[in-house]
Amino acid sequence: MYVVRLHIPRKTTSLEGAIYDTHFGSTPANAFSAQLRDIARGSYEPFSLEFYATKNSVYICMAGSEDRVRGITSSIYGYQGDIEIQPIPDYTLETSETMLTGCADLHLELPDIYPLQNYKMF
Repeated sequence: MYVVRLHIPRKTTSLEGAIYDTHFGSTPANAFSAQLRDIARGSYEPFSLEFYATKNSVYICMAGSEDRVRGITSSIYGYQGDIEIQPIPDYTLETSETMLTGCADLHLELPDIYPLQNYKMF
């Protein structure tokens, strides 16, 4: 399994830009969500997309066959050139007796898939 870690830098915006983006639904979270839906619809083999927390930072991790993950990440990078994509070891194999692992199926109350704030949240 090939695993990469994605880090999407937060972008600052003006109050006017935040109001416009939120009113018309053109927030970065909505754009990224639409891109992921398109990728999932066009996927011919399974891949995993997970939140991953380490050293007080939260990342999005993607795992699957190397060809599939490279194809998806190049599509994401083509849309968002400032995203950081780093191959990492398969963290699911790094277990120890003292490791705490948790799992849950969640439904997000708000549509943002990445912790972004719009002007209504301030």
